[in-house]
Amino acid sequence: MSVFTILRKIWYWSYERGSWQYDVMCVAILGFIFLIPARVFDDPEALPGWTGTLKETVLPADAVANGSIDALSAALGGAEVHRVQVLRTADGRIRGYRVWTRVP
Repeated sequence: MSVFTILRKIWYWSYERGSWQYDVMCVAILGFIFLIPARVFDDPEALPGWTGTLKETVLPADAVANGSIDALSAALGGAEVHRVQVLRTADGRIRGYRVWTRVP
């Protein structure tokens, strides 16, 4: 069996259930899920130095000069911005920002 055939069968998941190849693929997926550390995925809450929680705040669009992270941080008193969601009206205009900041 050629390498191309093996890769094609893995890609299309065409090994029969109960075969050792199928079992190896399942174990590889479970290993990826449970053995890869969360810090690999850039999750700040999974970092060893993480202490605190996230605080959610909604800012109206007119409270922020522009939608930059620096402007949002300044509008919140210099807080460290973790995540931003733009809130839009039905016609697509920006009506505000939902901002998550890190609280020690």
